[in-house]
Formats: sequence, C-alpha cells, structure tokens
Amino acid sequence: MVSTSKADRLRKSRMGAKFKSASEAARSLGVSTATYIHHENGTRDFGEAAAAIYARRFHVSQSWLLLGEGEMDTAELAAEKAAALAEKEEQEREYFDARAAMTVEQRQKVRETEKHWQEQAVLKAAKDLAFVPEISPSFTRTDPYDSFHGWKRYVDLDDAVFHPVVSTWGIPENHLQFELGSSPTRTILFPVIGNANAPVLSHGDIAIVDTSQDDVVADAFYLVADKVAQPQVRRLRINLFSNPTTVTMFAEATPEERQILEMDALSIVGKVAGRISRL
Repeated sequence: MVSTSKADRLRKSRMGAKFKSASEAARSLGVSTATYIHHENGTRDFGEAAAAIYARRFHVSQSWLLLGEGEMDTAELAAEKAAALAEKEEQEREYFDARAAMTVEQRQKVRETEKHWQEQAVLKAAKDLAFVPEISPSFTRTDPYDSFHGWKRYVDLDDAVFHPVVSTWGIPENHLQFELGSSPTRTILFPVIGNANAPVLSHGDIAIVDTSQDDVVADAFYLVADKVAQPQVRRLRINLFSNPTTVTMFAEATPEERQILEMDALSIVGKVAGRISRL
C-alpha cells in the first residue's frame, strides 16, 4: 500500500525497524503506548518533536516521515540494506549451486522436507488467527430467538436485527489484542461507505470495530446505530460535567455539523480500533 499520510508512514517505519507491534515500539521509544497507537492509527496528529524521536529510532528520514518528502531511508540505513541484500543474494547463489550439484534423489528429499515445513508453518499460523466476520451494513429485522444465520445486533432488550456476514477474515489474535486493543472474540469488520470521515477513514476502507467497547470513554471513532437506519461511523466526544451525560457526534470531514445527544439515547455498536485500507 502506498503511504499517503503521516500515520501510514509511521507504521511503515516501525515495521521496517522490525518492531512487531505498536506497543513494542512504544516501550522501546519510552513513550506512552496509547499516544503512540493514536499517532500510528491517525486518530491523533504528531509534530516535529515526536517525528524526530520516531525517525531517529526507526532509522528513517525525518522530512519523509513528517512531510512525505525525499527518500524514506537515511543514507546509513540505505547502505546497510544494500549490504544485507548483497549478502542475501550471495547466500541464494550458494544455495542454488548446491541444489544443482545434488542427485535426483537428494533434490526429491529436499523438496519433501520443504513441503512438510511449509505445511507446518500454515497450520501454526492458522492456530494464531482470530476469525473475524465482515458484516454488511444492511440488516433484517426478525425475532431475536429466530435461527437466522448472520451477525446479531440488539437494538433494545427484546429486539434484534441481523446483518449478513459477507466474508470472514483471519487476523492474528496478538495484532488485535495487543496492538489495536480490540477483543479478538468481539471484533467485527464494517465497510466504510463514502468519505464523511476522510482522510482518516475513506470510502472502500474496512473499519475494525471492537463491540466489547460500547460506551464512550474517549474522543474516538465509534460505530453507531438506531432501529431504522444502517450503522454509521462517527466521531464521538463526551461532554465533561454535563448532566445528564451528553456526547458530541460529528463526521471528521464536516466537524462544524455537530449533534449533541444524551448518552442514553445513543446506541453504540462498538469502538473503531483500526482500519484495513484498500487500493
């Protein structure tokens, strides 16, 4: 995916520096995990001071990270990568030379061994996956005790609707739980339609929604719904000291068009923990 925002470039930098998760990178940087995850998810901006810290630790150009200008790698890192690539190519040449010198029986044995380890790797990866449903925005109203196959969403204590499951994704559990902070067993995927929340969420993206977080505890994106309309992603901000408690709801692209709603009148499906972007 082509990096088009600071958040995308930051994520690419962290992965290039071999940090498996955002939380691991935050610990290495000595910064707040929550703050770093906000920066990498694009839900909170970062400036020159943070960019300097990130660029130095991830060995990337600060101007590229902050503005998208120039090349990603520093000159030192580019030289290291070139040396590593040359070493890898030499190892590959030695490997293929050794394969060419083998007998037919030896090559067959190597092929069978490689196939076995590939199968084992696939099985191991499958054990670490959470199978997450991607649901359709449309829904069917029916008896909550009906046996309709789909993803059930309660709209009140005795009323439920069902969203068709259009696909099932395999996502590493550790990525959901430790990097995104989303419950692996309570996560759904929801398609983003339109550009109401661009540039953070654009048309064609898929929102990763943690349905275990169905209350507003922070200024963030949430999937909200009612009994009639299809669910929508909106930014929610709790209004401190309001009584009864109220929240401000708005779309990222049009922050001036705000609604103030009582918390009890709002139906929250879940908190948006991340996104999957499509080209």
